[in-house]
Amino acid sequence: PNSVHSSLILLASIHGAISIVGAYIGSTSLHRRTSQLSINLSVLSFSLSIWSIFQAFELLSPTVESSFFWAAMSYPGMQLALLAILSIAWGISSPISTNKQEYNSNIWRFLWIALSLIPATTIIISLTNPMHSLMWNNQQLNSIGLSTFSRGTWYPIHLGYSYGLMLVSFVLLLWAAIFKKGVIRKQAIFISISGLVPMSANIWYQIHLSESIPHDFTVIGLMLSAVVIFLVFGRYGTNRIIPVARSFLVEYLRDPIAVVNSSGRILDRNLRFNRIFGSPEKNTYIQQIMPSWTSIIARMEKAHTLHTMQFNQNERIRWMEAGISRLPRRRSSVYAIAFRDVSQHINDQEQLKDAIAARDKHIKTAEDLKEQLHEQAVRDELTGLYNRRFWAESIERECARVQRRNCELSIAMID
Repeated sequence: PNSVHSSLILLASIHGAISIVGAYIGSTSLHRRTSQLSINLSVLSFSLSIWSIFQAFELLSPTVESSFFWAAMSYPGMQLALLAILSIAWGISSPISTNKQEYNSNIWRFLWIALSLIPATTIIISLTNPMHSLMWNNQQLNSIGLSTFSRGTWYPIHLGYSYGLMLVSFVLLLWAAIFKKGVIRKQAIFISISGLVPMSANIWYQIHLSESIPHDFTVIGLMLSAVVIFLVFGRYGTNRIIPVARSFLVEYLRDPIAVVNSSGRILDRNLRFNRIFGSPEKNTYIQQIMPSWTSIIARMEKAHTLHTMQFNQNERIRWMEAGISRLPRRRSSVYAIAFRDVSQHINDQEQLKDAIAARDKHIKTAEDLKEQLHEQAVRDELTGLYNRRFWAESIERECARVQRRNCELSIAMID
């Protein structure tokens, strides 16, 4: 009927539009590539574009042979898309690789080759299916022009492996959403949620495969996920190495860092903060660590200030210098606090003060001894009166004074 034919054309047009969107995202990501994630997203988008356009050709095919020919042609894009999703999930869960050893690089290269074996086999089997029917049996077109089939021997293997790759990808994203911080956590949450759409679409398709509308909407759901990934990458800069590296470095810095609102509630913290000051369950407000927090921010005249505090860790007194910076916000103030352990510096200062005090004491003692020796040198030991040495020093001094002032000098001798 004309209505059915129009529906197939409309559905094929949607697939064509999705293919164009995928090509745009792929080319844009490839053009802006500044990290491996951009390349992975580009591969995913181009793969979905190939998958979608061949599905459009499948919908418009008038015969069973041509329909399943285009279905087989879509499998390379499908398998490559699954591997691209896994690579994106892996890149998000471990955004920066610090291991550059050739041995480990060879291991990862071997692992990806091993993961590609079943997808490559699936592509070969799907393209050669008319020779052996390992992928599809009993191919036909139903009353509305959609292809139907019975699952071949290889189809469950392909399906289980595909679900396995998706499950591993979801677990990696879930791990990043729970244990990562900052932009990595946010984009992992968004991508995890968007990944539920294609999974639901494919599960629905597999359940209703033998019913009247057996069309696979998985590629449409995956393209929606690719759009979300593209937007999230653009919003949080995940495809650019600088913000990802900054977030990674902040998370694993040796100095504790926290983000706090004006009431003192700790909004975010890095791993070092938890190790030094305790878990989030133990310290929810910064006042538990800095009791004078309210007065500190009340006295802040500039956007940045320093505060030195003392705290007890494992019955050991430690000193921390907190650099407090006010972050620009319209509604409420938010503060970033970077702590630095200055215990050694404080201890060195105290030791320096003690050393300076000891030096001053020695100098005073030396000066007292010098004065005492001088007194002993100019006085008679028996009577305590000044002796001839004192007379010689005094007359020399007084003669010099007379010359400077141009006055007279008198000397009296009394016996």
